[in-house]
Amino acid sequence: MDNLQDNLTTKIAFKDIAQSPWAYALYVIVIVLGGVIGGQRYDAATARKDCATEIDSLQKQVKAERSEKDAFFKAYFVERSANQQIQKTVDSTAINNFKKHGK
Repeated sequence: MDNLQDNLTTKIAFKDIAQSPWAYALYVIVIVLGGVIGGQRYDAATARKDCATEIDSLQKQVKAERSEKDAFFKAYFVERSANQQIQKTVDSTAINNFKKHGK
């Protein structure tokens, strides 16, 4: 029993642990996982920048389309108002001529 107790309390040198196959396997797993996680984070950051750029370009495109539609609507509204004013003038002239000449 003393021998077992001595074996349990005996300290194993870190150098001996580091040279074991289990330590090497753990080292490889940690390095691979670290590389995968780092690569995923880099890819996510790149994707985030790409999405932000795409969102900005789409917002600019929408703003340009809206301003184009606004300009078109304003031009249409001005033309319609002018046409209505001309029509009112023509109608009032026709009414006045009808009242003067009776036909």
